[in-house]
Amino acid sequence: GKKKKKRKHTVFVDSKSKAEDFDVATHFNTLPELSGRSFNRPRVDTVRSAGGGVGGGDEDDWSEEEDQYQPTEKVLAKQAKLAK
Repeated sequence: GKKKKKRKHTVFVDSKSKAEDFDVATHFNTLPELSGRSFNRPRVDTVRSAGGGVGGGDEDDWSEEEDQYQPTEKVLAKQAKLAK
């Protein structure tokens, strides 16, 4: 298969000391836990206005969303059958 290129974003700074002290989250005005993303990196004010959490909403909403992605019994049975 094709190898995917690792995305990178080059930021130019004025000195080595600025490069050593460089903080991605501060530079892009995003949350530290989102600074590793190369895309869809919302700004702090956007996240706060959306509900405070990463992506917004209550924590209860997150658990409901996670439940949606659990494999159904039918899928699990099919996987077990194929594994034999």
